[in-house]
Amino acid sequence: NKKQLTSDRVNQLLSEGFDLTCDNITFGRKASESIWNARLDELSEYKQMHGHINVSLDYASPYYDLGMWLREQHSLYSVCEDENGQTYLTMERIQKLEQLGLDWGSK
Repeated sequence: NKKQLTSDRVNQLLSEGFDLTCDNITFGRKASESIWNARLDELSEYKQMHGHINVSLDYASPYYDLGMWLREQHSLYSVCEDENGQTYLTMERIQKLEQLGLDWGSK
């Protein structure tokens, strides 16, 4: 039985300074940005090598499970999307992922 956070609870946690991305909970906002950008760079390298960004969940990434990170971005975009269409990914991050070819309708 999965429990999901309500959007009110997520907003409360965010207002208290929690960073809800799974790979950087303990690092704070500045490190969070660096870590996120490192994952984006890794995704860009993956695309250069493979010609796409359809990373499988079992892809052996040297630093992080890239497929899992990409799934987390989908979750932050769609599962956390509230009734006003707001998401917990910034527009800048959304645009960077879209520039690499991310289709928000696929996982």
